[in-house]
Amino acid sequence: MKILFVCSGNAHRSPLAEALLKKLRPDLTVDSAGIRTPIPISEEARAYLRRQDAEQYLKKTPETLDSKQLKDYDLIVAMQQRHKIAVTIRCPECENKTVVWDIEDPYDMPREDAEKSIRRLKRKSKNLPRPCDPQKSRNSFSQPPRFSPFSLRDRKLGPSPLARQSRHSTLSPSPSHVLNSLLMMRRTI
Repeated sequence: MKILFVCSGNAHRSPLAEALLKKLRPDLTVDSAGIRTPIPISEEARAYLRRQDAEQYLKKTPETLDSKQLKDYDLIVAMQQRHKIAVTIRCPECENKTVVWDIEDPYDMPREDAEKSIRRLKRKSKNLPRPCDPQKSRNSFSQPPRFSPFSLRDRKLGPSPLARQSRHSTLSPSPSHVLNSLLMMRRTI
């Protein structure tokens, strides 16, 4: 499974999430990008990853969203709603596989607030589900799902049952719900 984390400048949240998830979940292919011209990766992110023994997973230089083939990812995690909008402007068909984690940018926050954001990011990364049995999920996600857990129904008729189950937002199901739904759909195809 390929996952892309998206934030503003690929300087703090998304590369940090990428590095943490690479350490926690070597079974996944993880990448990150920013929606605008990248700035250097923050020293705070480097220091945090050093303390977590995950600095070796940190990318060397930030990348922009324009450098990515968005259609190739199975899940795109936007740190804020504006990042999801940037993704869907570039790739309208990616809307159904993009979720929002609502994590504020710790880049210019006081250290205590930044640590809270980073802990939340780590907690959400840990909560991504494990893939199912490799024999059953061979070629998983090689075909697009037949239906989506998100739909126009959310905008017209209210949240779907999947969205109602999400404890994060009625508009954006949690990444674990999305991944579980995708894994279940793949098993039925």
